[in-house]
Amino acid sequence: MSIPTAGQAETEQCAQNQVVGDHEVHNPHGKENAMTEPLMVQKSPYPVVVEAGQRYWWCACGRSQTQPFCDGSHQGSGFEPVEYQARKSGTVYFCGCKRTGNKPLCDGTHATL
Repeated sequence: MSIPTAGQAETEQCAQNQVVGDHEVHNPHGKENAMTEPLMVQKSPYPVVVEAGQRYWWCACGRSQTQPFCDGSHQGSGFEPVEYQARKSGTVYFCGCKRTGNKPLCDGTHATL
């Protein structure tokens, strides 16, 4: 899923990529967001079957109506979606509480909330 933004070239210039397990995480700004906390959507992960080589944009703000993926509702929130690129096909668990320390994947933080 591709998210069109006015500053896409700028986003690509300041991209910070990180390899975690079998995927690559892309956070275009690599900084804290203006909102103090994202909206908590649910206290459980979203199991999603992903395809190797495909990119997915995880909603980091909690406002999206297409959870766990971004629909552009973050505009003006200070949050940006986090890109997830699958390195292999299979089921992954995207964070639903938006509090994970392993964005965009669930790390079990919801169990402490």
